Amino acid sequence: MNFLLIAQTAQSQCTLNGQPIDCAELAEKAKPFIGLGVGIFVFILVISIIAFIFWLLMLIHAIKHNSPDRSTWILVLVVSFVVGLSFIGAIAYFFAEKKNAEQATAPSKPESSSPPQKVE
Repeated sequence: MNFLLIAQTAQSQCTLNGQPIDCAELAEKAKPFIGLGVGIFVFILVISIIAFIFWLLMLIHAIKHNSPDRSTWILVLVVSFVVGLSFIGAIAYFFAEKKNAEQATAPSKPESSSPPQKVE
């Protein structure tokens, strides 16, 4: 029974623009489009993974960082994830809170008037 199914598939005809065409030839013509589709899928997948990691880092920072707006930002990040706008919420948090927090805690360089003198 399976042999008959394979034999029918090998001899089957496909149609392209209303014209009968061999299925192997049709598959050969479709290869570039299939490759393009797979390439676009992989590209979107990589961008999505990067966006998710960025969102996760911003959520971790919001949880660890003691800010007066901490609970608000955690809520914004979680809701933005639920509605599918996690990257936008993460970017908003990054520019509104994280950059300011990094600038406020940046260590200042001690000013030295002159290098230490060697005593003999």
